[in-house]
Amino acid sequence: MKLLATILAVLIALTALSSANADQYSGKIRLVVQSTSCTAGIRFLASSSDTSLFTDGSFANILLQALLHKMPVDVGYKKITCPCNIVGVCGKVQSIALDGRDLP
Repeated sequence: MKLLATILAVLIALTALSSANADQYSGKIRLVVQSTSCTAGIRFLASSSDTSLFTDGSFANILLQALLHKMPVDVGYKKITCPCNIVGVCGKVQSIALDGRDLP
């Protein structure tokens, strides 16, 4: 329970840092990929679109937990040119919001 409270506190702090110019994705994450050949960060694929979201550190930890618990997230991201021969829309994560009511 203490871990959950810490995660929620981090989410609130990170969301406050979001950029007003960010694009937005709302939904679940369906895939995570980390490759030594791609140095752009860990890739999270959005489930309802072909949007690849790249991040690392605490953002990656939060998105990984959302994937494992099948929880919807709201992600603010800045569009980037897709790295590592990926086709579609790509973005660098700038903020994450997670509704605590969806936690098991």
